[in-house]
Amino acid sequence: MNYFLRKPWRGRIGALLGILIMALSLRPAVSVVPPLLGTVGPELGFDAATTGALAMLPPLVFAAAGLATPALIRWLGPERVLTVAVLFAVAGQLGRAAVDSVWPFLGLSALVMAGYGMGNVVLPPLVKKYFPDRMGVVTAGYVTLLAVGTAASPQLAVPVAELTDWRVSIAVWASVSALVLVPWAVQFLRHRQEQRRVNDDGGAASAQAVAAGAGAS
Repeated sequence: MNYFLRKPWRGRIGALLGILIMALSLRPAVSVVPPLLGTVGPELGFDAATTGALAMLPPLVFAAAGLATPALIRWLGPERVLTVAVLFAVAGQLGRAAVDSVWPFLGLSALVMAGYGMGNVVLPPLVKKYFPDRMGVVTAGYVTLLAVGTAASPQLAVPVAELTDWRVSIAVWASVSALVLVPWAVQFLRHRQEQRRVNDDGGAASAQAVAAGAGAS
């Protein structure tokens, strides 16, 4: 696309930050757990079967979420689906950091992965909606941050757990997920203000047209 046909970044910064932070948060909640299993496993009662179930959760839940999310996007819109995905992820991460047995941990991990599975699917439509003129740049940015998040969480998991405990090491990534909602809230408020301004301008134009017609008669 010609450079001069591109829209300015201004007015879309909230959407850009929301997309990039969401990409950063998509993998850490999954990759943070394996390095901590040596501590988490004995405390919560993991055995071979439940460890295998934990390993199977990401592909299974991501696949299920991937099948369901397009219908949700058509029903609710991508922004609302993103919000639901973030709420699932945050609730699951905080919940599993507080449990004392293996099965609630697995159930809440499935909730986390459902949220992030929805996030995987909803990001491309959001990029297409807000950045049709810069899809390549924005997609490259979020793919890069996806890789950064995937690599960072297992590297930080054990050091953070040694400074605090494993619960903090797992729960801390919920803050990154929650942060996604801040720029999207800013974007939503800006959109509401612009819509109100358009409606006000349209109402004023209609009133002027009526007045002009009355004067002419």
